[in-house]
Amino acid sequence: MVAAAGALLLTLELCFAHLMGGLTVSGPTLIAILFVFWPINLLIIYIVASGFSERFSDPSLSLFQMYWAMGCCLLSLLLMPRYSHLIFLLVFVVTIFGVFRLRPIQFVYFSLIQCLLLAVLLLKLFTLGLVNGSAADLAATWFVYFSCVMILNIICRSTAALRAQLKARNQMLQSALTARSQFLANMSHELRTPMNGVLGMLELLDTPSLNHEQKRYLGIARSSGESLLSVINDILDYSKIDAGKLELDRVEFDFRRAMDEFVQAFFLMAREKGLTLVLDVEPSVPKTLLADKARIRQIFNNIVGNAIKFTNEGEIVITLRSGQKNGSRVELFMNVRDTGCGISEEAKTLIFESFSQADNTTTRAFGGTGLGLAISRRLCHAMDGDICVSSEKEQGSTFSLSFWCDEVVDEGEPDQPLSDTRAIIIDVHEQRVEALSGMITYLGGSSNTLIAANIEPATLLQATSELAADTVIFHADVVAASSADVFDDLRRSPHFQPINLVVYAPSNDGVFYDLASHHRNLACLPEPASHQSLISVLGGNRVELADVADSDAASSKISPDSASPEPLNARGLALLVEDNAVNQEVAMMLLEDCDLEIDIASDGVQALECLNNSANSYHLIFMDCQMPNMDGYEATRAVRAGKAGAAYIDIPIIAMTANALDGDREKCLDAGMDDYITKPISFDFIEAAVKKWLPLNHASNNP
Repeated sequence: MVAAAGALLLTLELCFAHLMGGLTVSGPTLIAILFVFWPINLLIIYIVASGFSERFSDPSLSLFQMYWAMGCCLLSLLLMPRYSHLIFLLVFVVTIFGVFRLRPIQFVYFSLIQCLLLAVLLLKLFTLGLVNGSAADLAATWFVYFSCVMILNIICRSTAALRAQLKARNQMLQSALTARSQFLANMSHELRTPMNGVLGMLELLDTPSLNHEQKRYLGIARSSGESLLSVINDILDYSKIDAGKLELDRVEFDFRRAMDEFVQAFFLMAREKGLTLVLDVEPSVPKTLLADKARIRQIFNNIVGNAIKFTNEGEIVITLRSGQKNGSRVELFMNVRDTGCGISEEAKTLIFESFSQADNTTTRAFGGTGLGLAISRRLCHAMDGDICVSSEKEQGSTFSLSFWCDEVVDEGEPDQPLSDTRAIIIDVHEQRVEALSGMITYLGGSSNTLIAANIEPATLLQATSELAADTVIFHADVVAASSADVFDDLRRSPHFQPINLVVYAPSNDGVFYDLASHHRNLACLPEPASHQSLISVLGGNRVELADVADSDAASSKISPDSASPEPLNARGLALLVEDNAVNQEVAMMLLEDCDLEIDIASDGVQALECLNNSANSYHLIFMDCQMPNMDGYEATRAVRAGKAGAAYIDIPIIAMTANALDGDREKCLDAGMDDYITKPISFDFIEAAVKKWLPLNHASNNP
């Protein structure tokens, strides 16, 4: 662009000089000069733009470009000497570009040749009488120009020194980043390996034979271990994001069901503190998304977890709504409002910074790394969104976040399982009743809400008659404030015989189970309600509260494979390749609980020996990655290459490793492994992997 602009400017000057009569050549000669000049100039521009010059390390190509530009300008001085001041300016501009492109020695040669040619040219023009002014004036003009060029030489040397320093600094920075990445990889492995032993042993200790006190101690130890693991994960996540290695997965999932599961995980925690936790999802929010479910859950956990931590009384209300759309992409908004301690104006500028908290004093009441909100903001930015907070001290806080996802549109008929339901909801909490009403509306039903502290049968009878309601939903707080025999009064009334009575109560409230068991048209809806529990209770297929709660808990459990394979029908033989003695014991016990017999190898060399020399046929291999003598990657490649025998070339190999950074899963799969489990391992992940891979191999090895 610069070369083209300069050539165009030079052409315009020549044409202007021709029109003003200041050109030393005729019009046809000027046309011939321009006809030769432009093809050559365009050829040079093409060579530079195509990157052809980058194939050579010789910097003279850049110097050649400078000589070409200088030559064009000086030759134009012969054609229009009357406008020599413009030519001086163009040559000086060309020289300035050399300050940033040439090495100091190149710039010195270029400057000397330029000044020498300019002096010879001025002397020739003065001799021919083509320039105005005395010899002293021309000499003074040349000397001033020469002095300016020498100043540019000094600047060039300073610029070159700065470039050298920046290059050295960049090399040091790159080395530091490489060292940090290696340190993170090692730290991840070294921390997760003992954590696997701690959490694994605690899981094995959790047996029905423990008394209440022992279970309490075990719960404290497990909670502490999981908290430590959470801190480790936060630090590793932040390091990956800071290094620009964050990659978002794109998986299709039921967003509404996922939000139900997320809230289920926090409801009991909030209830233990006496807090009301409400999820209100607007009907416009899409059902199915193509996005990174794990990262969305991570944001949710950070924001809602903080709200519960910093709120001692009152409520936490989570609202979800959709915004603008761009093709298949949709913008989603989440607000998390609490009635907690609030955030001061000074602290608002700190809470999204890494390793910063609203209270950094030694007397702070709450712990944490100060990374949760920083990670959440980075994750929102990665999904083209943002996060902000509005708060006042002692007045609670509202965190508002947004992110973009791809909506998966179902072309079939909308799923409206409650299309025949007409409900009345009675509750003391306005936001909670509105959230439940919105869920019923989304599922195709209709509802009316009534904010009341107790139940008056006469008022209720009038409302159900006017609205032709077939279902009445009471929250447990309303029932508790009403007469103990209120349901007996309603049951005896003939007007309520065809109406379903539903108590909306926490899943661990056994009083209402007993109550529902004595009334034919009374059921319990577990709080917090999910789409699944609403369909179960209101859709005509009622189940007992315990069954619904169990199904919700099962649906909220994270599993590597959402479609559970058939249970194992025979014992299998697995080879565990692990160098850590504690982890060997933990993994062996978990695998034995999956109905497997286990052989152990301490490294890749022993694993190959077992495969080659064992009298029995192995069905699975669980492979650690970082081991002495021969690591898991090399051992896997050896098995796939047939070094353990042709019978084991296709044996399922599952990585069971403490390497949990971005790219570690792909590294395992590239080495030939079939699946990937990170430490600390749990029985659920082990069981899912065994069920997933054992039947395939079992069929081939056991005809």
